Amino acid sequence: PIGFVLALILLLASAHTATPVPPSGRTSHTSRMINACSMVTRPEVQNALKRTVEPGREEYTAGSATCDYTSRGAQVSITLQHLDGVPDLAAEMAALEKEIEGARARPAPAFGPQAFYLDIPDAGSQLHLFRGRDYLLVSVLGFGDLEHTAQALNLLARAAIARI
Repeated sequence: PIGFVLALILLLASAHTATPVPPSGRTSHTSRMINACSMVTRPEVQNALKRTVEPGREEYTAGSATCDYTSRGAQVSITLQHLDGVPDLAAEMAALEKEIEGARARPAPAFGPQAFYLDIPDAGSQLHLFRGRDYLLVSVLGFGDLEHTAQALNLLARAAIARI
């Protein structure tokens, strides 16, 4: 089931209408380079989770840059997209709750008014953050319940935010 949940969540995250992010990492809104696996490094993931993970696997598809770190069926994903428009936060939250059985969206005020957590029973949690048309997803799934992964998720999200 965790593999199915991971695939579903990543599919939903990539469903946003976005402007393509080429492998060079240059986007139309910034001259900074975007390298998904440098937004959050393997040592940072391992330190936050207190667990070894495989080297990051980077992918550029559907207008997004994603880095996945895996460990024994668990996965940390960092995704950055530049959207065509500013999303409706309430609609995004409702859609994810509807699509993922038992999922619960809740505000993430420490990350600003356009951020929310999506808690997924028996899987983990995600932080969805919108800043204008930029969208950041930090997903920690399969590493234990929310109580054990919440701090790691927040550490990883702060690392990513500092680099974008």
